[in-house]
Amino acid sequence: VAYLAAGADSQTVQFLQPDRPGPLRDFLDRRGPGAHHICFEVPSLEQFVTGALEEPEQNPDIIRGGRGKRTCFLRDSTFGLVIELCEPPEETIDG
Repeated sequence: VAYLAAGADSQTVQFLQPDRPGPLRDFLDRRGPGAHHICFEVPSLEQFVTGALEEPEQNPDIIRGGRGKRTCFLRDSTFGLVIELCEPPEETIDG
């Protein structure tokens, strides 16, 4: 995984190349090269998932994603892109 700063407000582009067999590699092999998904940062995944999704069958699993952020992927794609939602990184306190 590599991240590239893409402007103000901590926008990034993520480049991903699986280095071992698994579900992600299988998915990308079936899909082929190109844009895979777009991610939107939301203040609270639980609040968005329970309050904003119109279709309960979406009910995405919340996982730990890139850079340790809590994230989820919506099950239906739009225009061929998968939609990811993530929360801002948790604050850390140095002690």
